Amino acid sequence: MRYKTIMVCASIIIVIFVETQCHARGGFAILLANIASLQNNDDTRYTMIILPFQNNTDVPTAADSADDLLRSELIKTGYFKVIERGETFETIVEFAPGDNFYIGGYKFNDTSTSVRQQDTDSTRKTKRKGKVGWLDMPFRLERHTIIKFAEKLDADFAIAGGMNQFGEKIRVDIELIGAKCSRTLASLTADAESFERLPDIVNSLTLDVTKACRSANAQHDTNNIVSRYKQGLYTYEVTIQKLGELSSIIPDSLAPPVSLLSIYLELPGMEEEIIATGERILTLFDPQQNEHLEILQSMGIDPFEELAKAYEKKGTMDKVIETHSKAIKICPINTLAHYKELALAYKVKGMEQQHIETLQNALLVCKTDPDVYYYLGAAMEKNGKLEQAIEYYRKCLKHTNEALLISEIRSKLSQMESTD
Repeated sequence: MRYKTIMVCASIIIVIFVETQCHARGGFAILLANIASLQNNDDTRYTMIILPFQNNTDVPTAADSADDLLRSELIKTGYFKVIERGETFETIVEFAPGDNFYIGGYKFNDTSTSVRQQDTDSTRKTKRKGKVGWLDMPFRLERHTIIKFAEKLDADFAIAGGMNQFGEKIRVDIELIGAKCSRTLASLTADAESFERLPDIVNSLTLDVTKACRSANAQHDTNNIVSRYKQGLYTYEVTIQKLGELSSIIPDSLAPPVSLLSIYLELPGMEEEIIATGERILTLFDPQQNEHLEILQSMGIDPFEELAKAYEKKGTMDKVIETHSKAIKICPINTLAHYKELALAYKVKGMEQQHIETLQNALLVCKTDPDVYYYLGAAMEKNGKLEQAIEYYRKCLKHTNEALLISEIRSKLSQMESTD
């Protein structure tokens, strides 16, 4: 608490000092916004390991240049902590038995001994300072070996890649591996007309790598934002902003909009926001992806039901019917509830036949739900089909233990049977 107080006071002092410098240029509002953003930034950073690039070009330093640029750009994102090159090289020596490669002027063989090699390459005569200045690898390491490196260094992600030359053109290919999930997250390629355009290649790859890693971390990052909100570290407004930003960064991910919807549900009068977010979830949801089902189950909410409720509050029953119908087709969760709500929506619209057919379809999902039998009994009673109504009411009695419902049905049965 004392540390936070000191930091806030320091921020205020900085603001007062810089205001005189920026106010005349209209920059003070921007400064305040930046400070607020910094104060609300997450501290989470994910560890990345970059393996030495294979160099299949005429430029001896090309791979090192690509490594340096990529390392720098990934750090600039603020999302990654990149393991130092020397630590990476030393881990390779330890965990790559049976492979031959050059490191610091020595060739390591499969017995882990080293034999001094003749330095004929001029670049090797001007090695970087430090215990391990460079590493020359004429092969692509196997994924399982890379994962071992990552586990040793407690890394979340690993990049292995190479550079190729086609005349004046160059191409950089990289494989992005998720160490925690032990799989390849993306295989990325970028081209340029010449070596002078290497920074453009690296910038492009950095964006793709960051997007792929954010997508892989979507659930974790989302949970982190929500956790900070529940701990009181984020306000409601900041939480909405951060989940919205995350959702825009990884638009194909389901986790951020589902959490965003759950936050909207905390306040009344958020129907417009719930509808916009719910429609997005409806578009993104893929029942073939187990991850999507797990997200819905872990959140404990049915976004399609909440979407339909929002439409109902707005009085758009056609959209209520459409939402429940889609949910029944694509989502195996809460199917019975969607059938029941769809049947009631048809009833409100005066679509009696669709109301009855939907309830009968609900019985295919569950034959012991008393509500379905009650609604069918009421529909048959309304249409003068008393025998069928009695049958459904009796089945409702068989499957319910609610005292009020039992009393109501017995009263109905008594009246209908006396009529007969």
